[in-house]
Amino acid sequence: MDQQERFRRLYSNYQNNYQNDERKKQAILNELHSLQDGTIMGDWRSDFTLETRSYTLKYNNKTFTLLDVPGIEGDEKKVIQQISNATQKAHAIFYVTKKPTPPQKGEEGKEGTIEKIQKQLGSQTEVWTIFNKPINNPRAFKDRLIDGSEKESLKILNKEMKNILGEHYMGYKAVSAQAAFYGLAQALIPGTDFDKNKQKFLKDFKAGESLLYKSHFKPLAEFITETLLENSR
Repeated sequence: MDQQERFRRLYSNYQNNYQNDERKKQAILNELHSLQDGTIMGDWRSDFTLETRSYTLKYNNKTFTLLDVPGIEGDEKKVIQQISNATQKAHAIFYVTKKPTPPQKGEEGKEGTIEKIQKQLGSQTEVWTIFNKPINNPRAFKDRLIDGSEKESLKILNKEMKNILGEHYMGYKAVSAQAAFYGLAQALIPGTDFDKNKQKFLKDFKAGESLLYKSHFKPLAEFITETLLENSR
């Protein structure tokens, strides 16, 4: 039984059997919160993730692993071993940022983010930037996901990353993961912020599938599961 199915059964049990028992009701509600979709999502604090998390996925009979590592821009002493262990195994590294600007450069006696990334690379490792654009209002999708000024900023980011990382650096991909989440999420507690936001987005995008294209999640997923996996053979 997968986590979403466990959530659905527990929520049905919660609705039908525990409305008059506050103590048990709260205990089940706490468990529902731990099972609902989105519990692994960060909040953009640089030190939100302190340990590497591994997710084994299967696509078209191909199995691959995504490693969610601590942010390299946080307190490096806390996480450097976790990052190093993970990147030594990686075919590709994604530098995920919510800003379409180059990462912090090093100063005299102090390494910047790009230099920290460079230290972790194997001889064949690819590096990609993922510009994860925060979007809280579906009206933001009226036009394209990224505007002209963001494109120009991303060109500068590409140039600076290429200057330091050389042939390891491959370019950027843009996505709005938060919006894509609302298109995918199935196990949400009614009335929570996640659920309210999902309903808000689905008013404008009747089918979650169209939201996956508008957010650029579908093209990104296809790139990872097809192009990137083919290149890693």
